[in-house]
Amino acid sequence: MNNLTSQQKEQPDSSDDSEQEAPPEMFPIVGIGASAGGIQPCSTLLGSLPDDTGMAFVVIQHMSADSPSALPQIFERVTSLPVAQVTQDLELQPNHVYVIGPGMQITLSANRLQLSPRESAKKSDGASGYVPFHPVDRFFESLAENRQQSAIGVPIGVVLSGLDGDGSKGLEHIKAAGGVAFAQSEDTAEFDSMPQTAVDTGMVDFILPPEAIAQQLAEMANAPYLMQQTVENSHPGTTAPVSLSDDLSDDIAGEGDFSAVYALMRSQTGINFSQYKQATFERRTRRRMALYHTDNIADYVTYLKDNPAEMGALYRDVLITFTGFFRDTEAFAFIGDVLLPSLIKKKGLESSIRVWVAGCASGEECYSIAICLFEYLSAHKLNLSIQIFGTDASESAIEKARQGIYTDSQMAGVSFERRQRFFVRDDDCYRISKAVRELCVFARQDLRATRRFPISTW
Repeated sequence: MNNLTSQQKEQPDSSDDSEQEAPPEMFPIVGIGASAGGIQPCSTLLGSLPDDTGMAFVVIQHMSADSPSALPQIFERVTSLPVAQVTQDLELQPNHVYVIGPGMQITLSANRLQLSPRESAKKSDGASGYVPFHPVDRFFESLAENRQQSAIGVPIGVVLSGLDGDGSKGLEHIKAAGGVAFAQSEDTAEFDSMPQTAVDTGMVDFILPPEAIAQQLAEMANAPYLMQQTVENSHPGTTAPVSLSDDLSDDIAGEGDFSAVYALMRSQTGINFSQYKQATFERRTRRRMALYHTDNIADYVTYLKDNPAEMGALYRDVLITFTGFFRDTEAFAFIGDVLLPSLIKKKGLESSIRVWVAGCASGEECYSIAICLFEYLSAHKLNLSIQIFGTDASESAIEKARQGIYTDSQMAGVSFERRQRFFVRDDDCYRISKAVRELCVFARQDLRATRRFPISTW
């Protein structure tokens, strides 16, 4: 096993204070999360990788806090890549494998891994009173955060065999940051709860056996997109709308020209994405191009024309949003402490409360507001009418909102008391209660096409 301290290069002692420090090397970082039954597929994945992907691999394997780990020795037998157990903060290097130690958790800051003792379980879960410790989610979230700050290359998350839902929430963060998400195929996982929970989020790009995941990573390795800074940070000021003809031209876009992609999307979906944030649209299009293994826009436009499934995938990627229950605690406290008392004082006790959540995604924000209103009115013994209207351009997101079913990882922001009061346990998920669901109405609407409120009776 490699000694981490010996792997780190000695920094030269420079007395020239005017010498500028070189920017950190940009390369993709692959987080691999696994739990029960995860050692074998992880070994297969690492053993199937070439030595020169230019990626760094960080393995987050659930393990007992009290037992020493043999993972470095196990992985060294299957890969020629340097393998090391992380025992201190260190700077990542491409074409290396890093393994978390027992009783620890790991996060990323720029290209440095930061080690800390694992957190205790938190009281919140409606079934047992506690939610399990999720080190995979924690690392994936730090990957996404660093990507958004342009500190690293494109983040990649891989979820392998395991018994709980760890990793699925983290993959949502990775996808929102323009990253790539993998899950082990159900028929190859000894325990499919972890990968299947990830798949159920709708965020997974590839569902493959471990050796095929390695092959896909190798094929993606040379994609320029994986080494780019985020488009917003590397090309400031690129948010102006693009002018398009209403007619779809047969001319294929050249390198750097996204006009044909905009036109194709408009003709197929009815949404004029040229009015959306250009940098975001182009970044997410380039992400799809990397998955298709091309950096040529003309080739990708041809592929889009011939493959309706890819058109649907690009549409979902462009509209992808990251949301969660009670994300901004201060804002929700403001609703109960300031906004509602002020509204009721102004409008009177005979009035009704109507809320429009534009861009509601899969409904978490709508239901959070409904719960907040419900709690306030109950606490003050008030009987006002409530109606919350949620709209979004994505039909698939609206359908999820209507269902009101959420996984354990999606419920991370919901307290134990609120789970007990406003949700019903449904197999491995939570379903919003009927009382809260009936307060909310959901419909598809593209605000760029029309900014009128969609229900004239309000």
